[in-house]
Amino acid sequence: MKKTFLTWFIILLLCFVTSTFLHEVAHGACSYAVGIHVSTGFNKVGMPFKKPQDSDFRKGFFDKGDNPWDMGPATTLVLAIGFTVAFLKSKSKNKYVVMLLAAFALCNSLIRLIPMLHSYAGLLVRGSFFMEDEIGTGISWYNLCGLEIMRYIPSLISIAVSLICIYFIIQALKIKLPDLFAKRVYFAAGLVAVYIAYIAAFKIETILDNMIRINW
Repeated sequence: MKKTFLTWFIILLLCFVTSTFLHEVAHGACSYAVGIHVSTGFNKVGMPFKKPQDSDFRKGFFDKGDNPWDMGPATTLVLAIGFTVAFLKSKSKNKYVVMLLAAFALCNSLIRLIPMLHSYAGLLVRGSFFMEDEIGTGISWYNLCGLEIMRYIPSLISIAVSLICIYFIIQALKIKLPDLFAKRVYFAAGLVAVYIAYIAAFKIETILDNMIRINW
């Protein structure tokens, strides 16, 4: 059982790091497509040929202009939906394949849900959103059309898609990975592993962010 939990944790860790990297790549590719040159890594977007540890990492970054069609969150949501469907449809008897599909589905869902909960917590605590990708996109959409509701559409889409995916993932985990999720105590431990993996992945991503950069 300990080996199974350790395997689940390691797969989660790898999925969080990989999925976050793909999210950042989508930011970079979309910026490049509209003529905005940036650098991306495993966590933050900044000026080309700069690293997050540099004091001028984002100097002039916000003067580059908005990109209302940034595909970072959309890419993550597509991955969340795709892996959720693959997980639900999979008939594989290989436990590790099932774990991998479940982890990618869960990680991509949480990568958007957690930042959105953080943003809306800011709205409740201080009366304004904490800035996240969808909030910035919403502001850009509002500036384009002037409709107040557009400020909230991107974030609400992310919340809705993430929650729907997570609901179906959790229901399927009890059936497809009974060793980890059939019993309540194991189910709780499995979810704790997800939380710890999320925190550990963030630490790893922060380190890698200063080591590996893509200049778009």
